[in-house]
Amino acid sequence: MTGRIESRRIIIIPIIGLALLTLSLAAILAWNAYTKRVEGQRLLRVNGMADKIIKAASILAVERGLTSAALGAGTTTPDIKRELVKLRARSDALWKEINITARALANELSAGHAFSFLFERNAHAYRTLQEARRRVDAGLATRRGAISRAEWMKVSIRHIATAARLREAAFAGWAGVHEVAQLNITLKHRIWLVSEYAGMERGTLVYFVAARRPVPAEVVDELKSLRGVVLRNVEDILSLKQLPGSNAKILRAIEGMERNFLGPFDTTRAQIYAAVDSGNYPLTAEQWWSQATSAVESILGVVAAVTEIVEKAPRGWLSATSNCLFYILLFLAPRWWLRS
Repeated sequence: MTGRIESRRIIIIPIIGLALLTLSLAAILAWNAYTKRVEGQRLLRVNGMADKIIKAASILAVERGLTSAALGAGTTTPDIKRELVKLRARSDALWKEINITARALANELSAGHAFSFLFERNAHAYRTLQEARRRVDAGLATRRGAISRAEWMKVSIRHIATAARLREAAFAGWAGVHEVAQLNITLKHRIWLVSEYAGMERGTLVYFVAARRPVPAEVVDELKSLRGVVLRNVEDILSLKQLPGSNAKILRAIEGMERNFLGPFDTTRAQIYAAVDSGNYPLTAEQWWSQATSAVESILGVVAAVTEIVEKAPRGWLSATSNCLFYILLFLAPRWWLRS
């Protein structure tokens, strides 16, 4: 009898040990799947916020240019007034959404994190922009020039720049899949630089074209510097065409940018620059604005292609981890039921 009990113990102990080991492994897998899922959800939130910042910046760049044209002409039309109201409303709506995500992220991070500091700094830049908008409206209404072109450009550029630093800080030190953060920090940032600096050139020139005035030599030098930044980053973006394994969708978007931004638009730019000394521009402000805006939008088309690729990884994690958690629960449920 004693021998039978001992035999049972010898058989049961390894079974219990194996069961405990299985449960432990299941718990580890479940925890890993859960943390991976949380990471994927957070990455999608941050990536969505980053794309909204780029979109908001592109809208403000259009507002910046239209306002610059109005300041150059010394007046504005009812159509431009309506367009400015729409642009501001779209920009403000996006910033409400951005701030919800950014505030939540700032609360998740440590108090001394760069993101929290930049979040407050960007809020200050946004308030300064709102004040500049009020001065623009007052100046155009009274035709007394309440704000200069240079000051308006400076304020709007500062807000876009602080927003860009906030976007970069959201991905800095990311512990997840490096490819996702890397595409945001490198490729998306280069695309943003090209669109922003091309937009600054667009907004500066439209002021002088609208005013039918020559561009001062110091402003021409500034424009040359802007173009230098554009061309350096365009070169980096185009280099992707030579890299094996580059995503086909991104390459198609880059080719579209190359055709538009570096094609017919270069001829338009050359015509405008040929007249900067005389002020006798071959295009109206509306014509220059339309062609320059079309070129800038072709740059932003690359962002949409990158976003689609970037979001595949975290969405894949969410799908895989959901399946993993389901099967682990399916495995553990009968054992919990039998135990009860």
